[in-house]
Amino acid sequence: MSQKEKLLKKIKNSPRNVRIEELVRLMEYYGFVAKLSSKEGYFFTTPKLVGKILPRSAPIPHGRENKVLRVYVEKCLEAINMINEEK
Repeated sequence: MSQKEKLLKKIKNSPRNVRIEELVRLMEYYGFVAKLSSKEGYFFTTPKLVGKILPRSAPIPHGRENKVLRVYVEKCLEAINMINEEK
């Protein structure tokens, strides 16, 4: 099992315990470009899904735990599923 598959499995099994670095790394594995905006967080774009609805952003978490909200993780997983369906 490759690192990409291990990270995807880990995030699917526990979407509440995902650090922003892990989410950005996973999205980059699948061809997304992560652009950091100081106000909004990370924006993910890819030429593979032109014209499709993508997750707008994943805000940079703050606080002690430093975890991404589950809603944003699930939206990113949906975008990854769209890419896997097109293959």
